[in-house]
This record gives sequence, C-alpha cells and structure tokens, in this order.
Amino acid sequence: MTNEKNEVKTTKKIFMILEELANSNGSMKLKNIAESLGYPVSTTHRLLSSLIETGYVYQNTESGEYTLGVRILSLANAVLNNLDLRRIAYPYLKELRDKTSGTANLVINDQDESLYIEKVESNSLVRVFSLIGKRAPLHATAVGKILLADMAWSDVIAILKRKGMKKITNNTISDPNTLMEELNEVRKQGYAFDDEECEVGAWCVAAPVRDYTGRVVASISISFPKYKVSTKHKSELIKLVVKSANALSDEMGYVKEDFTIS
Repeated sequence: MTNEKNEVKTTKKIFMILEELANSNGSMKLKNIAESLGYPVSTTHRLLSSLIETGYVYQNTESGEYTLGVRILSLANAVLNNLDLRRIAYPYLKELRDKTSGTANLVINDQDESLYIEKVESNSLVRVFSLIGKRAPLHATAVGKILLADMAWSDVIAILKRKGMKKITNNTISDPNTLMEELNEVRKQGYAFDDEECEVGAWCVAAPVRDYTGRVVASISISFPKYKVSTKHKSELIKLVVKSANALSDEMGYVKEDFTIS
C-alpha cells in the first residue's frame, strides 16, 4: 500500500512539473522549478530526467533550461481533435478572419481560466498573436468576461477568490465591484470588450456560444492591434462577432426563446 501511495505522489509531481513548464511561457532552470513547486532539487532533477527520456521534456544543453518536449503535442492534439466544438467552430472562425482580417479565437473555461482551443490567425503583417493551448485570466479578457457573465454571481465571486484579480496591465480590472458592473453590461448587450486589459496594444471583442441547453459553452472573439480599430470599425466588428457566435450556437442546437406575445 505504501508503494502505491508513493507512485501516486510521484505521478502527481510529474504532472505538476509539466503544468509548471506549460505556464512558464518559455523555459525554466532546475532550481526555479523546484522552488516554485516546493520539491527537493534532487527529486525534481530525477523526475525531469524521466520526462526527457520519454520525450515530454527537452533540456537545452547550453543553458541547462527545461521546456516542454514535442511529444506533449500528441497528447494535446488527441484531446483537441475529440472536441466537436472545435471542429464545428473552425469554418466560422475562418469566415470571421476573412471578413475582418483579425485573429479569430475559440475559448472555453478550463480550471477557472480562459483556454484557447482553436484559432485562425490574421493574414496581416501586424497582428495580435494567440496560441492554441494558451491560458489567460477570465477577468482580464473579453472571452473570459463572456464566460463569467453566464455564471451565478456566487460562482463568479468564488472564482475570483480562488484565482485572484491580477493586474496585468494598467487597464486590467482588479476591483470585484467594477468587474461585476461590467459583467452586468455584458449580460445585457451580449458581447464583451478587452481594451488592452490582458496585453498592451491589443483590442478584442467576444460573444457567447451556447449549446442546446442555452448554457454558454465557449466564446468566439476577434483580436486586433488597438491602433487599427476606429469607433466605426468597432461597431462593424461587434455585429460580425455576434453574428458568428449566434450561427455557431444555432449549429450547436441552441434555440432562442421568443417571449413575444402576438
């Protein structure tokens, strides 16, 4: 029984190391990984060596730093390829990109974070880059605000307590009351903005994707360098993003209730 418990602990540590490398947005030194996770350096080194042997981690021989290995992509792709939402959404994202010249994204809520599961990159030389698998705070992104706005306020507050409200840029909303006011607006208008709140120089608008139950299961967004977006342009982008999100929702089986009395 003791050996089984030790194996479970070791497995958990391996996954924590992989997550730490994934969240680092780059490479990390052995000492930094060990300190961040609170593991002994010797244990961390041993586990990293095993991950290197299996191809899930790569070590730069010159700097000694560690990054995720290419084999991790096979696991990620296996998950993403099984997501019907991603497959169904792709044509809508491509059409949105073609009509706007922006970068189109599909995002879901995963572990209280915005997780980018599909994108169609802008063809423009100057564009806002995003990566499939990228994570971002819910409170600091247009896509995240869409996901939060569909939740009960008690659930939103619980997420903010768990994740905090890190101020990423000068425009990031870091006050719960201010965020709640904005989420109320998002609920009323059916779309959300991110005006340099997660990345300096980036502007984004997002709209909700609903399934047959009416629940928001994802966000569709379009991103641009802020200097490219005029007031008139914003109005056009809102209409296009909402239209794409509504069309995808229709395909997901969502039927909007009509309370009109004739």
